[in-house]
Amino acid sequence: MIHKFVKLAGYEQQKKRLQEEFERSETFRQIKISEVKEKIQVGSAVRMLKSRETGIVFQLDEKKAVVRFGRVDIQVGLEKLEVVAEKNMNKAKANQK
Repeated sequence: MIHKFVKLAGYEQQKKRLQEEFERSETFRQIKISEVKEKIQVGSAVRMLKSRETGIVFQLDEKKAVVRFGRVDIQVGLEKLEVVAEKNMNKAKANQK
């Protein structure tokens, strides 16, 4: 029984490591940029992946965006952003004031 658990845990760790390696690859970056670029525009409410903070896009480049989180402007790669729903957009704009 313990042997099966250890084997399963090892499999999960390997699967997670492979996913993280893929996320660092140029292929993943290009896929994410093309997905996000279609949805994002200046004024969009966005969230950084693996974060809860929402911000507003102020400037867009080919591969990067300037996003205001509260009172701080941060330059972020498009592959690290996702567009948030309309209901969260009002919350993000309220944080800007």
